[in-house]
Amino acid sequence: MVGLLPQDEQFVMVEGSAIIEPDAVGEAPSFLGHVTASCFSPNLDRSISLALLKNGRDRHGDTVTVSGLDRTIEALVVPPIFIDPKGERMRS
Repeated sequence: MVGLLPQDEQFVMVEGSAIIEPDAVGEAPSFLGHVTASCFSPNLDRSISLALLKNGRDRHGDTVTVSGLDRTIEALVVPPIFIDPKGERMRS
């Protein structure tokens, strides 16, 4: 499980969208995973997503292509915790 941050901060990705290598658009793409959840975060003022991605933990910082129903977009692979990763707010 990884987090995804789309380059277009206002675009909410469609759940179920395929994740492929960035250079595979137009070819027979290599399927790497899919988006499992996506929403707009008012706390971060941007869209965020969770995804299942092959070797996801090793890909933090990489850019992948997300191909949905009507749009293909680049997204940054990040850890799946977007707010308070150290748990400081919870323990305050």
